[in-house]
Amino acid sequence: MHPCGRVLNEEFILGNIDEITNFSEIYNNDAYKKLVEGAIKRREKCKSCNVYKYCNGGCNSDALLYGSLEENHHNACIVNKAMFTYTEDAFNKIIKGEKICNNKYIIKRLKEKYQF
Repeated sequence: MHPCGRVLNEEFILGNIDEITNFSEIYNNDAYKKLVEGAIKRREKCKSCNVYKYCNGGCNSDALLYGSLEENHHNACIVNKAMFTYTEDAFNKIIKGEKICNNKYIIKRLKEKYQF
């Protein structure tokens, strides 16, 4: 078993589904503990970021893919930061009644969904 379909390296094998008799075996596994500890350290470093409230420190798989479970500031982080910042700015403009696009359907749906 792996923590997700993207984290497939040997270091993070959580066990064999045919051999596990109780879920606590997964949670007491050293690989699982390493994942959790790394994610906590990464999230602590990210807490001062203006988009932390949206990404919560990012994806473990992305962090591993780009280098280290304990670090962000990689390509996925940069893209998510830009996307969340743009989206937040756009929603704030919509809420204030500012026009961000000419598509009346999109504006109508946003107003219905977010009730402003």
